[in-house]
Amino acid sequence: MAEDRVSGALQLSYRIAEIRSGDEERIDSSFLRLYKVRLSKDVTSTVNFTGSFDLSEQETNEVKTTSQIPELRLTVCSDVVNGNVGYRLVEKGLHGLTTASDEERRTTESWNVDLATAALERTRIRMSYRRDRDYDYLPVRSTDTLKDDWFWTIDHEVMDSLSVGYSLRLRESQDLAADVRQDYQSNEGWLRFNDRYLDDELAISGSYTHTVSETDISVGSTPYDVETQVAPLAGLGRETTPGAGIALDPLGALIDGDLKSSVGFNIGGAGNTDRNLGLDLNRATRVDELRVYTTDATFTPADYTWALYSSDDGVFWSQISASASFVYDDEKDYFAITVPGVEKRYLKVVNTTNDATVSPIYVTEIEAYSLEPHAADSSDSDMAVTKNIQLNMNYRPKEWLQLSYDMSQIRRMEEAGADEVRHDTHNAGVRVSHNLGAYVTATGQYQRRLETQTGELDRTSDSYLANLLAQPMETLDVDLSLSRVDSREGSQEVSSNSVAQMHVGALLRKGAQLDVESGLSVNENFQSDAVTTARNLDTSLRLELTRSLTADLIHDMSWTETEQASNVTRGRTSFSKLALYYRPSRVLYLRGSYSLDQDHITGVETTRQECTLGWLLTRKLQLDTGWSLERNGSEKKIFNVDLAWTLSRMLNLRFGYDWTWHQADILTEVHQYSMDLSAKF
Repeated sequence: MAEDRVSGALQLSYRIAEIRSGDEERIDSSFLRLYKVRLSKDVTSTVNFTGSFDLSEQETNEVKTTSQIPELRLTVCSDVVNGNVGYRLVEKGLHGLTTASDEERRTTESWNVDLATAALERTRIRMSYRRDRDYDYLPVRSTDTLKDDWFWTIDHEVMDSLSVGYSLRLRESQDLAADVRQDYQSNEGWLRFNDRYLDDELAISGSYTHTVSETDISVGSTPYDVETQVAPLAGLGRETTPGAGIALDPLGALIDGDLKSSVGFNIGGAGNTDRNLGLDLNRATRVDELRVYTTDATFTPADYTWALYSSDDGVFWSQISASASFVYDDEKDYFAITVPGVEKRYLKVVNTTNDATVSPIYVTEIEAYSLEPHAADSSDSDMAVTKNIQLNMNYRPKEWLQLSYDMSQIRRMEEAGADEVRHDTHNAGVRVSHNLGAYVTATGQYQRRLETQTGELDRTSDSYLANLLAQPMETLDVDLSLSRVDSREGSQEVSSNSVAQMHVGALLRKGAQLDVESGLSVNENFQSDAVTTARNLDTSLRLELTRSLTADLIHDMSWTETEQASNVTRGRTSFSKLALYYRPSRVLYLRGSYSLDQDHITGVETTRQECTLGWLLTRKLQLDTGWSLERNGSEKKIFNVDLAWTLSRMLNLRFGYDWTWHQADILTEVHQYSMDLSAKF
């Protein structure tokens, strides 16, 4: 039976901040009104209609911005076909039903059709079409783009372990304001297999893909730069700049294509600087622009400074610019940071300054682009043929022995009759794991990677790993690992990295847990003739003093030493922290901490004192408050209060007060008051 469902939401948010910085004083205010209505109707048992309308109005310091988003969608789900048809309109700068000035208005329209078969058991056929139109209302438009994208694909399962497929993509992009047109066509066929042999001891999978693509570009009377996104191998990140010779951490969320979800790095508010965001491009690649996407927030981009770095190995970084030029796109929420024609494998940016009055502003993604200039009144056509072979083998003849091999072979021809550009990668490894006794497990691993590419030296790396995991008693765990990676280009050694790590976890008694972790790493870079030695010793002790009181004691120490030519650079830091957690009842929670961060070489010390309180006053009233004091040559104090009131199942009210006091070269003081009312039905 057909069913109608109607839902909606309302949010009213008001902020006012009194800011005093030196002799300057100002008042910032913002008022956000957000309305949402959604209707869903089951037309039949297989057909559903959904309609929604979002209206957003925000006034910031008497500057009004609006957004109206109606959306219509029809979804079909049956035994024969699945699909949906949709239309979405985003109107910015339209105040209610009145027309705003041409400078403020902007319209984005999107149509889509998606269809997929469901009746065929071994054959899947899918078709999709999308059209996007984006334009402004200036007398001479600066933005006016139209994109049409068609995609067809068919995938047939010949047998359980073998499938074949074909896809066709047609894309037409027009920049009507610049009189530029791009046509793209791609034909791709593939063969894939996946099977197991020898009683599932041997697993083999692989694929062959053949792709023919063609791109035609036509430029009008104005020169035009065509941008191409550079596909990275890995995203890299770290919340503080590591010492010399220490690589950034892998961060896959930085390159997952999700431009809305935070990766956990806050770059807004006092103290949230020195965030390292980078890319591994797999090989030396020309990049002209890096884009750092952020969550939607109102802040001052001019307060930011981005330092730009490059590296050949991802360990030793060279600064390109202490203050790279950039612009912020407030429509798409990203920093566009200019890279001055650098061709390196690794790139990273670091925010050395930020807008200290606004928090949080989270990073969501990082992208790299290259720009290819085209002259006025010109046309160009590019054709590429790509052949890609992949093979993966995993053989486990014994429980304690595992052999693996994987190979990737890419052949690419840029134009008819031209020489093929090849890129081959081979990985071979052996892994042995064996129980030496009832409480000890030993693991050894060796892996060799060979990478070859036309016009470049072969790159080879050998990786060794030995690991010992012991549990001599139920209350004691010991983990010891030794690893080494040797890298070469051609016959020349490039770098060598050796690491030794040990972790001990001990339950001293009930309610007392001790963890000790130590490490030693030696990184030799033979190209720059630099050797970096890093040591660390980290200890933490958790004590459950009573049923309601818990204490954490942390003490970390690290030493670094870099020798390059006749220059020796040393570093020594330590971090100590005491934290107490007190929960006398289910409705009251207290937390206090004191920490000391020291740089023993420069003599810089940072102390932090923090205290938070969470109190459920009634079933519908929650109070949260916090206070912190930080000293490191300057002094910073923060106090905040948040009161949440659940008026009913549909209605919530929240009051907030934040005070920030920062004494550095000048005194900055911020008082911010906020109120949020939200309702849903």
